[in-house]
Amino acid sequence: MKIIDFFKRHRFLKHLLFVLVVACLLVFGLFWWLDVYTRHGESEVVPDLQGLSLSEATSALASHQLSLSVYDSVYSRTAKPGTVVEQNPKPGELVKHGRKIYVSINSINRPLVVVPDLEDLSLRQARVAVEGAELVVADVVYCASKYKDLVLSAESNGRKIGHGDRLPVGSPVRLNVGAGTTDNEEVYYMNHPELRDQLGDEIESKINF
Repeated sequence: MKIIDFFKRHRFLKHLLFVLVVACLLVFGLFWWLDVYTRHGESEVVPDLQGLSLSEATSALASHQLSLSVYDSVYSRTAKPGTVVEQNPKPGELVKHGRKIYVSINSINRPLVVVPDLEDLSLRQARVAVEGAELVVADVVYCASKYKDLVLSAESNGRKIGHGDRLPVGSPVRLNVGAGTTDNEEVYYMNHPELRDQLGDEIESKINF
């Protein structure tokens, strides 16, 4: 009775105790609801699927009672075609059994890009333009011309290409540029400097013989 009388005389403490009891009940109820909602004990850790083929990723998810869904296709030079490059949820996250894991795969076919206008550009400008178009300068060939390092034409895989043509990303491009001379012998050695060095060594050895 003393306790009851105490709380009757101190209504503030009575209200505070009531609030604390309600708060505890709410917290307990919230944890109980979360336990039921998330199916505690029935969750799975999402495996890392990056770099796996679709069949490998599907098998990996099946072993965790999860399923796969492809939501996008992108292109990455660093990933193998047809493999997973992104996933959601991320590796290591906890999800419910039967949850779909959404993946983005690397495109099997490389996207096409437009060949820039390369003619009459300097060699330096042409390199920047080719790389900016996500192509690769694979070779530079000097041609007889008085215009030094001026791009005369371009080729890819033995075929002449021009502004507006479309090539797969990462395709090799050969730039035919002016040698700054019309002397065919000089042009030949510009394209084969190792032969010039070899010829020089042979001449030097004959002189010293």
